[in-house]
Amino acid sequence: MNKKNLIDAEAKKKRAKILKITGGAVLFLSFITQNYLYDIWNSRKQDLHLASVDAAIMNKGVLLNEILYFVSSLGKGSLKPEEVEQIRWQKIREAARKIAMSNSIFVLVNDLDKQDKVNVANDLMARADAVKDYYSYSEFMGYFNSLDQKYFSTGVYSEDIREKRDIARHVYLGLYILGSFLVLAGVKFE
Repeated sequence: MNKKNLIDAEAKKKRAKILKITGGAVLFLSFITQNYLYDIWNSRKQDLHLASVDAAIMNKGVLLNEILYFVSSLGKGSLKPEEVEQIRWQKIREAARKIAMSNSIFVLVNDLDKQDKVNVANDLMARADAVKDYYSYSEFMGYFNSLDQKYFSTGVYSEDIREKRDIARHVYLGLYILGSFLVLAGVKFE
């Protein structure tokens, strides 16, 4: 074997080694991307979905409390009028509190700064605690509905998570393909 062929063989081995090391590093980066970025965004998407399910269940309790508010005045039975009013007040206030609690989670995932999130959630709960009759409940619902699009819309947040998850998926797959190609090229040059 002449010196030129020996140098070419060593250069190929060196190139193969560099390709395999680079490919391995890219594959490792792909693994990190999948386990860190994609899994984080996928987990947040699932958490948001579970929070929406929990909020929907709590909102069913709101309807039950509203019904109990109206029904409690029908069957007075042996209760004194002030006891009936006390029960009605508790039911309508509990409906407002459930609305405040079930939607506070959406305030907390909002893009506000931490103190604003706390302020909005606390203000909502304080207004719910102030409900004492159907009129004040209606005022609370009017206030809540005025906030709805600003603080409780999960669509934008959900779409943002989906986009970040899709980007992480594409980066992961791209790095995986590139790393595999580099490793295979390194094996071929060996």
